Amino acid sequence: MSSKKKAKIKGNFGSKQYRHLILRNNGQFVKAGTIIVIGNSNKLKAGENVYSRKCSILAKIDGIVEIKNKIVNIEEGLK
Repeated sequence: MSSKKKAKIKGNFGSKQYRHLILRNNGQFVKAGTIIVIGNSNKLKAGENVYSRKCSILAKIDGIVEIKNKIVNIEEGLK
């Protein structure tokens, strides 16, 4: 009988740093509910008119994104 071997995954995936992905940047217009940042939201904090859910920061209102001093805010404004 042939013995089947399980494939081994090379690399230590547990030690890799989890980075964040910024989807909307300074000065961009967003609608309410738009995801602004995905990933480790420990580095970026939710400010005015945004909220964090799990590992994401989302917009509460329509407005313009402002990221300053690692705090994400939304300013009310027209497109």
